Amino acid sequence: MLRAVVGARVSVVKGAEKVSHLVQKEAGQRYADRSGWEVVGYFQDLDVSAEVRPFDRPDLGPWLGEKASLWDAMIFSKVDRVFRSAKDCADVAHWAEANRKILVFSDDGIVLNFRDEGKDSMSAMMSKVFLMLASLFAEMELKRTRDRVLGAHRFLRKTVRWPGGYAPYGYEVVDHPEGGKTLSLEPHTAGVAREMAEWYIAGWSFREIAGELNRRNEPTNLVRHLRAQGKTETSKGKSVDGIEWATSVVADLLRTPSLRGYKLHRGKETRGADGLPIRIADPVFDRELWARLEPALAARSTKKTRTFSTSALLGVAFCDACNGPLYQKNAPKKSSGKVYSYYHCPSGSAKGRANCGTSQPSQQLEDLIEETFIAKVGDKYVPVRRYIPGEDHSEDLAVVKRAIKGLREEKDEGLIVGREDEDEWKERMRALLHRREELEALPQRPAQWILEDSDETYATAWQARDTAGRRQLLLDSGIRLIVKPGPALQARVEVPEDLAALLRDAVTRSGLIPYEDGGLPSSRAERVDTSG
Repeated sequence: MLRAVVGARVSVVKGAEKVSHLVQKEAGQRYADRSGWEVVGYFQDLDVSAEVRPFDRPDLGPWLGEKASLWDAMIFSKVDRVFRSAKDCADVAHWAEANRKILVFSDDGIVLNFRDEGKDSMSAMMSKVFLMLASLFAEMELKRTRDRVLGAHRFLRKTVRWPGGYAPYGYEVVDHPEGGKTLSLEPHTAGVAREMAEWYIAGWSFREIAGELNRRNEPTNLVRHLRAQGKTETSKGKSVDGIEWATSVVADLLRTPSLRGYKLHRGKETRGADGLPIRIADPVFDRELWARLEPALAARSTKKTRTFSTSALLGVAFCDACNGPLYQKNAPKKSSGKVYSYYHCPSGSAKGRANCGTSQPSQQLEDLIEETFIAKVGDKYVPVRRYIPGEDHSEDLAVVKRAIKGLREEKDEGLIVGREDEDEWKERMRALLHRREELEALPQRPAQWILEDSDETYATAWQARDTAGRRQLLLDSGIRLIVKPGPALQARVEVPEDLAALLRDAVTRSGLIPYEDGGLPSSRAERVDTSG
């Protein structure tokens, strides 16, 4: 009795209702029963494209390799379940001939019998011909299917319809009034995305934002959609519950144009016939929010902010002998357990350098700085930044200019091929240039930020802030504390004459230009000397 194996393949499995592979298996079993063959094994390649070589498929591959000696006949229901390439068909047929195997395609009525060599050679030759023809037709059908799908996607990319796949964060897929699908704001995730933007503008890092989202158990976009499909693992076998927000995910999300309502293809904005980016839905980040977020993102991408511990005077207190920064050190006393805190100059730790010996109690230096700061600006009001929306078309003009640049890059990269592409490119470029002329002719009053006094004075702000907040006030002010070496406290406080202006300047910069390490030395500095 001949030994048979029965196989099946399905490109895409969608839920428990997908039964194609079961139908294929049943057809193969019936053929084996009619032929009086013993079925010794089954294989099924699910979610496997026919473009994958038969020898490389997860389930079929081993039966054509190390398990080839276990069977005599292999049964499939149809040729297109095995091949969508004439080359793959020829390779498997040659392998079967070399190994004297029988290949059966039951529903197509094709049998290649290389086991009984020389038997009815004309019939065997005709089977080969029919198999090759069937595989060619399968290859042609694959190409037609691919062309139809790509054509549909090309068309959908130029419309406000959603071509498929899961929605970007902040959105959900809904029915389009004219048929098909589109995107709409999803209230909860859109709200979370806006929170993330506000946190970043307020000075949070990407890492801090990711940590807060994980603490709140907010699922990432991937987790949301996998859970919606009832899946507990990713395609790579990773548990859904183990996926958390990461720094890179937060950074990409805040920068993606999709949160401004734009439709993307391979990460880039898609454009309509007029050459402008297509807006598929209301933006998660409206103009006012994006006007604050965009410069913050740009600033932090070009400058790196150094981070420090919560030492109150780091970057404020300096050694008079070597001009190096003083560092805070906490030393517990073993006998009493009391912790002594002091600022010291570590320059002597460097090889070949003398120790300055500068060291003073933390509390004395911090009290001196606080008294000076409160005396100079304590009664002045803390300024706040207020956004004044523009009554102009600068953002629209920027979008048009970006689209023109993108079209020119497409041309330079050789992506415009053929007369049809060239005509479409020219039409879109003409529309964009015309739109640019229209916008440039309109009156412009750009959006701006203004400074206004708040109800809070610097004295109350000082009391309300923690150590890190007070240190930032000192850094913004440019105040420097210069400490001389020696056992007795000898120090001077250098206060810039334009201290209030510097603080207002810092408010203007906040959220736009990260503060660089170090003080702001002034050639015109008022000195408060404690050396007597």
